[in-house]
Amino acid sequence: MLFSEEEVLSKFTQICLAVKHLHDRNIIHRDLKDANVFLTKEGICKLGDLGVARVMNSTVSKANTVCGTPTHMAPEILNIKVNENSGETYDKKCDIWSLGIILY
Repeated sequence: MLFSEEEVLSKFTQICLAVKHLHDRNIIHRDLKDANVFLTKEGICKLGDLGVARVMNSTVSKANTVCGTPTHMAPEILNIKVNENSGETYDKKCDIWSLGIILY
């Protein structure tokens, strides 16, 4: 199914608002991908598959576990996967990276 530019903007805005809702509650989705965005008959986007989501203790918390879909993972998560002893961490910004992949 092809979408017009207006439809893409509308749907992407809905997805961004869903991610903002999660982030406002200190939740990182960690597996954002197009397959986890569901479209209703009315054209409303719903974000699903929170199976690997993580609730953070605070807005400045960082995580260091690897999960999600590699094609949509932020570089900092992939670095942890490649070098488990790197000491690298990630935060909500990893979801923003995945949003960019979805839009692309």
